[in-house]
Amino acid sequence: KSASNMATAELTTTQATSPPALDKDYVSLLNIFSQRMCLIVDYPNKSYTGGAHTPMYSISCTISGHLYGRGSGPTLAAAKQAAAKEAYEKVNKESS
Repeated sequence: KSASNMATAELTTTQATSPPALDKDYVSLLNIFSQRMCLIVDYPNKSYTGGAHTPMYSISCTISGHLYGRGSGPTLAAAKQAAAKEAYEKVNKESS
């Protein structure tokens, strides 16, 4: 019994500590960056397509009124992360 319990414990630990699909929280990174640079980040255009079983969300990310990224995903959070990632990568290139 103890061997199978250990295998189960290992399995649950591995699942709990495995990183999410996105290795960085771009929404947070973008917020920190924009606060340092005194910029305003917004996600003004949210749209939704597909049915209840296959939703697809789209969202745009603006920084101080300029469009910097667009993202889409199966959840609003995933779409926001994708938009923030694109925007974050653009502002990082511009600032370096």
